[in-house]
Amino acid sequence: MCNISRASKFARLSWNDRLLLIKTLLLVCAIRLSLWLIPFDRVRKMADRLAHGRRRIRHQVSLEKIVRCVEVTATFVPAATCLTQALTCQILLGRAGRRAALKIGVCKAAVGGFKAHAWLECDGKIVIGAIPTLNEYKPLPPIVSAAKAFL
Repeated sequence: MCNISRASKFARLSWNDRLLLIKTLLLVCAIRLSLWLIPFDRVRKMADRLAHGRRRIRHQVSLEKIVRCVEVTATFVPAATCLTQALTCQILLGRAGRRAALKIGVCKAAVGGFKAHAWLECDGKIVIGAIPTLNEYKPLPPIVSAAKAFL
């Protein structure tokens, strides 16, 4: 029943919305696989290039629609973590002409060690990755490539 409902919702979407949803799903999968297989710094640089590249989303897409597409498609991808979703959203927002900042924070875990969380901010507001305990996380300094650090 649930699959029929999802399929009928998908069928009722406009062509542009279906295409955005499919592209988002493929991007979530690609980012998730990349985070498993490639060092984070390379994945982050790749996401920056994709977000600021020449390819743009051809039709107007709202920030809310992009975030919703990422949240919905992430439910279909195993281990689509907060980092996966934030990077995906950053790329799509960049292609839509919006700047977004990836934030990663850490806090002490209840049983030793630490835990981390990623979120994305656009125009000073959290657009994806907001959680009730976010105030417990101390944001890490922005990651700057080695070349930029010495300029």
